[in-house]
Amino acid sequence: MIRLATMTYTLGAVPGAYELEQLPAVAARCGVKGLNWVGTAGRDPERLRRLTIDAGLEVSCMTICPMALYYGRQRQEAIDEIKRGLDDAAALGAPCVMIVPLPPGETDDREKSRRTWYDLLRELAPLAEAAQLTMTIENYEGVKSPFVTAEELLSALDEVPTLKFTFDAGNAAMGEDPVECAHRLAGHIAYVHLQDWEIFDSPGEGRIPGLDGRHYVKALVGEGALDIPAIVRELVRQNYDGFVDIEYVGSKYQPAEAVSRAVRYLDKLIDGMA
Repeated sequence: MIRLATMTYTLGAVPGAYELEQLPAVAARCGVKGLNWVGTAGRDPERLRRLTIDAGLEVSCMTICPMALYYGRQRQEAIDEIKRGLDDAAALGAPCVMIVPLPPGETDDREKSRRTWYDLLRELAPLAEAAQLTMTIENYEGVKSPFVTAEELLSALDEVPTLKFTFDAGNAAMGEDPVECAHRLAGHIAYVHLQDWEIFDSPGEGRIPGLDGRHYVKALVGEGALDIPAIVRELVRQNYDGFVDIEYVGSKYQPAEAVSRAVRYLDKLIDGMA
C-alpha cells in the first residue's frame, strides 16, 4: 500500500515559519504518515527521531545533499560529507537514504558528471550496507543533472548493483514520459517523490530549463500539467508499497496548506484505485 510522506525541505520552504523541531508535528497535522529528513541542520538526529515518532510518524527517509561536490571541492570532502549523512541517517532510524546526485562543480558535461557519480557510489555502497541503509539516488532536475531519464539511472545500476532509486516523477518529466520512466525502473524503486509543474515553451523568471527544451515552474501535486493519476496507477500496477513524498516549493500556498491539499487529493486518488 502506498503511504504518503513529505520532506522537511517542503515544510521548511518559508524561512522562519517553523523551528526545525516543530516540523514532525506540522507534518502529522497535514495528514502524512512519514517524514523525510533533508539533513539535520546540526541537530541531534536521535532527538529528531524521537520527535518524529512522538508525532505519530515514521522516519521515511533521509536526504543527503553533498554540497561540497556541487561547489567543486575535493572529492574526499564530498565523501566525508556523505559519510556524516549516513551516520545521521542511521541514528534517525531511516530505512533508506537518498543522495542527491548534484552536478559536480560547474561542468556542463553530463556524461562526465555520471562517471564522477559512478566512482562515488561504488565507494559509498559498502558503507550504506554496513549501516543497514538502502542507498538511493534520484533523477534530478535541470539540464546539468547527471541523471534524468530511466536509461541514465539504470546505467548507475550497472556500476553499483545494490543501488536503488528514488523515482522523482516531476524531474523525470524533464527528459521523458514519467509513466514510462517509472515502468522502466520497476523493481528498483525504493522511494518516490511526487511533484508537479506548470510547463512553458519559452524561458522566463523562475522557470527551470528541461532536457526536452521546455521550461518548468513548480506546481502543487494535482494542479499542474503532469498526469498524476497515470503515474500513481503505474506505481499501483507495480505493487509499490513504500512511501511517496509530497514535494512542493511554490508561492501559491503556504507549505502546510500545500501538503494538506495534496494529501486530500492523493488519498482520494489512491482510494479510487484500490
